Amino acid sequence: MTSSMKSVNHGNNILEKITFSDKGDMPITILEAKEWLRRQGQGCEDDIVESLIEDVIDEMEVITNSSLVSQTITAVYETYGDTISLPYSPVSAITSVKTLYKGVETTLTASTDYYLQGDTLYMLNVGYTGLEVVYTSGGYFPNGLRNAVYQAILTNYNDREDNVLGGVTKVPNNSRRKALRYKRY
Repeated sequence: MTSSMKSVNHGNNILEKITFSDKGDMPITILEAKEWLRRQGQGCEDDIVESLIEDVIDEMEVITNSSLVSQTITAVYETYGDTISLPYSPVSAITSVKTLYKGVETTLTASTDYYLQGDTLYMLNVGYTGLEVVYTSGGYFPNGLRNAVYQAILTNYNDREDNVLGGVTKVPNNSRRKALRYKRY
C-alpha cells in the first residue's frame, strides 16, 4: 500500500510530497480490537474491524506526526535548508538522501554531506534545490495513544453506518485530544 500527501512550507524546507510503503503490521490486532469492542464471538465482521483499525491508525499518524507502524517513508522537498525535521518520526535509519536538480539525481554520502541526529537531518553542503530522503520509521505507539486509538475504533464501530462504505473515518474529538498529547514536532 502506498499513499502520499502534500504539505506546507516549513521555513526553508518545502515538503512537496511524502510517500509511505513497505508498511509493517498494525500495532493493534483484529482480536485485540474486538475484545475492546466486547464483540468477540458475536458475529463481529473482521473486515469491518480491520478497516476501522487501518483508518484510525492513518488518521492518528497525521494527528501525531508520527509513524505508528514501521514503514519506509520517502519525503521529497522542493527546497531545503541546513536542518530538516523529518515528518512521521521516529526515524530508525536513513536509506538514501539525493539532491534533485533539473532531472538529475545526486546521491549524498552520510557524514560527508549530511548526518542524522534524532529525527532531524543536518545538511552539511546545502544546495537548496530539490531533495529526496528515504528512511525507515521504527513505529511509535505509547500506551496512552493506544487507548486513544481503541476509543476511536469503538466510536467509529458504533457509528459505522456513517463512517464505512464510502465515508471518511474521522477521529472523535475526545480521542483526538488524547492523541495530541503524543504529537511529535
